[in-house]
This record gives sequence, C-alpha cells and structure tokens, in this order.
Amino acid sequence: MTPNKKKWWACQISGWTLCIGVPFAVILTYFPLFVERGSAETASASAIVLLLLAVIPLFKYINQLFKKTPASWVIWVVLLGLFLIVQPIIDQFVVVCFWGAISNILGGILFKVAKKYQPVAQALEESK
Repeated sequence: MTPNKKKWWACQISGWTLCIGVPFAVILTYFPLFVERGSAETASASAIVLLLLAVIPLFKYINQLFKKTPASWVIWVVLLGLFLIVQPIIDQFVVVCFWGAISNILGGILFKVAKKYQPVAQALEESK
C-alpha cells in the first residue's frame, strides 16, 4: 500500500469516526436508549430519532438522491441554532447538536484531506 493510500484510509476512517461516532456517544450519554415505562422497558424515541440524525453522513454514500442535500454539518448547525432558541426546554439537544456540528466539521475537513490522497483510478470513477 502506498503512503498516499495509507493517508487516504487514515483520513477516511478518522472522518467517519468523527462524523458518526462522536454524535452517537453524546446522544447515548444524554439520552438513554432504553427507558422504563411502568413495569416494562422500552426504547427511547428521542434517542432513536437523534441516532438516525447522527447517521446522516452515511446517506450520501448509500443513496445518490442525497447528493443535492446540504452537508451534514450544515444540518447540525441549523439544529444547534434551533435548539438554542428553545434552550430552557431541551438543554440536552443543544449539547448533542454542538458536538454533532463540531465533529462533522472536523470530519468534513478530514474528507477533504483524504481527497488529496485518493488514488487516481478511484478519483476517475467518482467523476463519472
């Protein structure tokens, strides 16, 4: 494996970890996945919705329709602004969106760096 390909892989893995891993960790810290409702334990709807938001960066690689949507960090920043407005109600959402925005901005930077090290053949395929 060439040094550029190693750097590309390192940037890709770090980018995905930042874009998805950090929001997942913060969401699961502030919103437990399972909550007790009476005598039964059920999945928390707020945690599930936020976890679905955290995987938005994957959509652009899964489905071509998402190429025309805004970048994931833009969505996180918009949500951060929205939640700052209603801060007394949902302080936990502010923390989740803050870390989601920061991690996705850093992940986006790493993906830009990874493009610099992308193998030529793979770059030609993506441009088609």
